Amino acid sequence: MREQPEYFEGDEDRGRISLPEDALEEEAVEEAREKPLLQDTEYDPIKVYLKEMSSVPLLTKAGEVEIAKRIESGRRKVAEIVFAFPFTVKKLIELGELIEKGDAPLAEIIQGGEEAFEEDLSAERKRFFNVMAQIKKLYEKRMACLKRLEADGSSRGEKAVRLLEDNTAKILDKIDELRLKEAMVIAFSEEIKNAISGIEETEKKLSAIAIRKKLRQNGINADIGKDIKDIKVKKNLSARLATEKADTAALINACNECREELAKKEEALGIKAEETKKTLKLLMEGEQQVLEAKKALIEANLRLVISIAKKYVGKGLSFSDLIQEGNIGLLRACDKFEYQRGYKFSTYATWWIRQAVTRAIADQSRTIRIPVHMVETINRITKITRELVQELGREPVAEEVAYKVDLPVEKVRGILKVAREPVSLETPIGDDEDSYLSDFIEDKAALSPLDVAIQHDLKAQIDKTLCTLNEKEQKILRKRFGIGDDAAPQTLEEVGKEFEVTRERIRQIEVGAIRKLRHTSRNQWLRAFISRP
Repeated sequence: MREQPEYFEGDEDRGRISLPEDALEEEAVEEAREKPLLQDTEYDPIKVYLKEMSSVPLLTKAGEVEIAKRIESGRRKVAEIVFAFPFTVKKLIELGELIEKGDAPLAEIIQGGEEAFEEDLSAERKRFFNVMAQIKKLYEKRMACLKRLEADGSSRGEKAVRLLEDNTAKILDKIDELRLKEAMVIAFSEEIKNAISGIEETEKKLSAIAIRKKLRQNGINADIGKDIKDIKVKKNLSARLATEKADTAALINACNECREELAKKEEALGIKAEETKKTLKLLMEGEQQVLEAKKALIEANLRLVISIAKKYVGKGLSFSDLIQEGNIGLLRACDKFEYQRGYKFSTYATWWIRQAVTRAIADQSRTIRIPVHMVETINRITKITRELVQELGREPVAEEVAYKVDLPVEKVRGILKVAREPVSLETPIGDDEDSYLSDFIEDKAALSPLDVAIQHDLKAQIDKTLCTLNEKEQKILRKRFGIGDDAAPQTLEEVGKEFEVTRERIRQIEVGAIRKLRHTSRNQWLRAFISRP
């Protein structure tokens, strides 16, 4: 069972299609085949891309099958090399054990993953673990064959080689049954390349040490062969020979260490150093075959992407972005295509191209991103709203839309609110475009000019009223109530300390001053402000 792409409801261009019989992708292919791609010769990146793309001929169904077989053959070559190494099979078995314990998801290994087997997941897991158990038994037999091959003579050794080849073929067949993800095989391939690179580095190091050792030994031999009679020169030569012999001994030790390191790496990888270049070459050839075949299949279907992307122009993304996202869907389709099912690649790729384009529109077309599941609902409501406008001859109210889509009224109102497009505060207003939307939005935190004028007049009237009191009373009231620029109210005790009197005396002066202010001859200037809320 294959993993299928998602689609969003509520868009006429995004409905599901039937893979074997749907004609939409055939129309797209025909449109791509017949319609000229360039209208003029003016330079434009998109036009240059389309021109280069148009030089690649479209494929027939037989051509698609032939390329798909090349991809399959290349993948098989890579898998044969990768799983010929015991350590990769061991890692695969260990990963299977992690999945069985629940420490890793099944989707980590197999194509489609667990979501593709929701209806019968237990049966799929049972099949997977059954195949893994068989691979484990074959692996144990392989390790026994390798031990026998190392220990036995030529006659029994040849038999072990035949058994080993047969065992490797059986393991590959079982791994094919697992339907491993291509990414998993590529990961194992990279590990092998890294291991081979490590062996080559050790070989280079060993070669450099060997050359130094040989040069040192040649120098010692030359010095030993000299017939020297001068005692002083003879002493110097003896001392130099001792040093050179010590250096040579150190080089021999380093050489032995490198050989041990090389042997360990060979044992871990399961291959001799002299075979690494051949193995790496075969691995690279298989990978290159897959890449070239994929490239041919993708390039031949780029015009299909154009035909599909054109249907989504004006929905929030530029044409170039739509092409890019469609190409990503085409790449995904190429990875998942199975020619054995009998349908054309263009039929299958249409699913993935549309899915990639619609998902990109949902994710990127808005300034404020809306979750994909909300986009589906918004599209449904938008479609129902258009139908109701035609049916009623007016804009429908939220209750009417909610009844049609079978959703609560409050939820519909919330969705419609979310669906609104944001408006920039820098949007020009008026014919002259000399003002902006932000100029007409009220700043509720700012004081209005009227309130500022009233506050200024109130301050002036309070000062005028306080001036009718004596200087001491004025100061005490100002300090007690914080009247004045940036003044803070003070307690009776604080004011008393400043005037060097008791707090009770300050209270008495305050009460007397307030009594004076309540007289009609003084409060007439403040009475108008009291009526304000």
